Amino acid sequence: MNWHFRYPQGSGGPGWSRSYWDELWHKTAVSGGTNDSVMRHALDPVFRWLGQAVTVFSPVAGAPASSLAHDLLELLLAPRMTMSDGELGELYDRALQGTRLLMDMRHPQLASAVHALLTAFGQDRGRLRGDTHDDFLLLLAQLIQLVFGDSESVQPLPVTVFDALSHALTSHQPLLHAVVSAEDRALIARHHDPTTGTPE
Repeated sequence: MNWHFRYPQGSGGPGWSRSYWDELWHKTAVSGGTNDSVMRHALDPVFRWLGQAVTVFSPVAGAPASSLAHDLLELLLAPRMTMSDGELGELYDRALQGTRLLMDMRHPQLASAVHALLTAFGQDRGRLRGDTHDDFLLLLAQLIQLVFGDSESVQPLPVTVFDALSHALTSHQPLLHAVVSAEDRALIARHHDPTTGTPE
C-alpha cells in the first residue's frame, strides 16, 4: 500500500486517507465479471458500514501501512491463538490511529468503526500491554467527551453521526462501565433518564 500511495514503507508517522472509497465500490459493480461480482457480494457490508475505513491508512515504523478496514476485520475475525500479545497490540495500535482519523473527519462511519473496536476489545482487554490499553481508554474518553460532553468546547457532530455514535457507545455500556472512569460514566448518565436508562 505504501508504494501505491507514495509513502515510504516502514517510516511510521501520521496516517493518511483518500475520499474515493465509493468509487472503488462502484467499480466492482460495473466491471461485470463473475469474480468481481462475487467479491463485491462478499464485501458489500464492509463498504456499506466501513467504506471510508477502506482508504484510511495507518503507517507503522518498520512495517507496511495497513487500512483501518483491514485491521478491524483482523480484530473481529482472526483467531487469537495465532497472535502473540505483541502482534495483537500492534494491530490495536494501527486500528486506534485509523479510528482517530475518522473521528477527526467527523465521518458518518465512525460509529461502525467504534462498534467493531469495542466488540474486539471486550475479548482482548486482558491481553493488551500497558501503552496500548491506556491509549484505548484515552480514545474512549475522547469519544465520550465528543458525544456526551460540553458541546461548546468541541466541534459539534452532525446529527446523524451523533445519533449513531451515541448508540454505539451505549450499546456497549457493560464494557464501558468496567473500563472507563466514574467521571466519564457520569457524562453518559446525565444524557439518560435515571429510571429507564433510555435517552431523554
